[in-house]
Amino acid sequence: MIYYLMQIVLLGLDFIYLFIKLFPTRHKVVFLSRQSNKPSSDITLIEKRLHETDPKIETVVLCRTLDGGLKNKISYIMHMFVQMYHIATSEVAVLDSYCIVISCLHHKKSLKVIQMWHGLGCFKKFGYSVLGKSGGSSLTIARAMHMHEKYDMVLTSSQHTKKAFMEGFNVAEEKMVIAPLPKVDLLRNHEYMRAKANEIKEKHPQMKQRFNIVYAPTFRADETKLKKAIEEMIDYIDFSRYNLILCLHPISKIVIDDPRVIIDKNYFSYEMASVGDAVISDYSATSYEMAIMDKKIYYYVFDQDDYDQERGFYTPLEEFPGPKCRDLKTLFTEIEKPDYDQQAVRDFINRYIDPSITDCCGNIVSLILRKK
Repeated sequence: MIYYLMQIVLLGLDFIYLFIKLFPTRHKVVFLSRQSNKPSSDITLIEKRLHETDPKIETVVLCRTLDGGLKNKISYIMHMFVQMYHIATSEVAVLDSYCIVISCLHHKKSLKVIQMWHGLGCFKKFGYSVLGKSGGSSLTIARAMHMHEKYDMVLTSSQHTKKAFMEGFNVAEEKMVIAPLPKVDLLRNHEYMRAKANEIKEKHPQMKQRFNIVYAPTFRADETKLKKAIEEMIDYIDFSRYNLILCLHPISKIVIDDPRVIIDKNYFSYEMASVGDAVISDYSATSYEMAIMDKKIYYYVFDQDDYDQERGFYTPLEEFPGPKCRDLKTLFTEIEKPDYDQQAVRDFINRYIDPSITDCCGNIVSLILRKK
């Protein structure tokens, strides 16, 4: 029943879209994201380079999360009509997540759609790989919403991540293109990252006085256990020796109200990690970002068995360099050890983020501007 109701709604949207498509196509690129209500660094970098490369090009950035609550859902529906107009009048649409309008409606044949997934590498499973699991969509919903359809091109970070992305997006190999995200350029730029670290330390002077631990956990649909884990870490940590810098996922609803914990949402997680003497992650793609920055990475996987059952992994956790810890005592024992195999981190990242592409932003801009 739900499937047929959705089809009726989508048919109505497609009918309205017929008239919107009468507007002429312009020399324009539209960026679409549900990851945050502000543009990611990847979108910002590409938009800037596009204007430098082609001053006549128009760009429009549409970022809106689909949060819970009736008011927000109604607001997002109105946002979809804005999306429809800009998609109908653009030559290229670039998205970093699933977009209802892109996948469900019928577009002009001239439109080129590029899926630039927001996560580097291929860690936890997503999309078609988790259909029917508690961490994924149901087959009925996926079919009704035409999940991850209408893509002309899907970007991935290396040959070793291609197969996982083909499975997650359910696309043929000929649509896959090796193109690491633009943020990789920044992460590889040691001078830029040092300047960013100095900027953040000036804003948070306590970072200059103690050992900085950055904790950047992945998002969980049910955040109950994660919130408890964060609270336990706060109780465990010795704040006379350490700073705890918490970088939650942009759509996380967890609220931590403790003045000892540093939370600064004005910076992306990789920017905050620039000050980290040690970085704690779990199943997050930020692990790849930290590895590019040559950080010491530790994995706090208190719920590994549950997460593996709910989502699963493309790349086994054991392949990631750095200690895997299920309890706080083990985690902090590992952090306090003087030795760390940094070469393993470098070998790992060169496998999963193609090192031969030295201008990641320029590479993607070329793909956007390239004619079909």
